[in-house]
Amino acid sequence: MICKDFLTYCSIGSGTAGKLIEACTRMYPQRGYDEILRLLFEQYGHSHLIAHACVKIAVDCPQVQFNDAGGLCGFAQCLRDCYLTLSEFDQFA
Repeated sequence: MICKDFLTYCSIGSGTAGKLIEACTRMYPQRGYDEILRLLFEQYGHSHLIAHACVKIAVDCPQVQFNDAGGLCGFAQCLRDCYLTLSEFDQFA
């Protein structure tokens, strides 16, 4: 269901990325989703720029103060987002 919803959402796009993936929205949902990810990464996923941006985001996160549970959770979320982004590189490299 998620793949079908994602493909429907992508079919709404009319910009460069929308045109790039338009044909994928007519594929079987899982295959279309996989192809969309591959095409978008191929077109826009310059891994060295993405890695540099992730490092910058992690470094620029607000400093965690002593006894600041909320700040620590925010920093952990920042690192988790970077990890999830960078972990996708193996799939497309």
